[in-house]
Amino acid sequence: MPDLQMRSAQPTSTHPVYPGGHPLSAERAAILAADPERERLITQMLAATSEEEIAAARRAQEMWLAANPDDFGVLEAGEALSYAEEALFGDELPEGPDVAVGGERERPTIPSPRSGPSRDAQRSAESPRRL
Repeated sequence: MPDLQMRSAQPTSTHPVYPGGHPLSAERAAILAADPERERLITQMLAATSEEEIAAARRAQEMWLAANPDDFGVLEAGEALSYAEEALFGDELPEGPDVAVGGERERPTIPSPRSGPSRDAQRSAESPRRL
């Protein structure tokens, strides 16, 4: 019979692992909420629209969460960055090295999420997709 030992799962990504589901005490939540650096970080995350702003906000978020892994508010605010990335790149930027051109990835021209979708993007969203 094979030896079945429990092995710890190793993360498969380079993203930091954050604790899951541990509730904050009211005191710790109040300390986090009163931190002006946290407020600046959240403002930066919500205002990011360009590739550079999104990358800078993502790095700042990761640094904050490394020091404050129990701050689920900042972790959840990362959703705004994901929406900004989606609005900026949409489905037009495939994953992987095969899209590299001359050492750099090509980036589609998509309007800012604050200005709304272009007519082409609206038409594309309205037309049925082929599988």
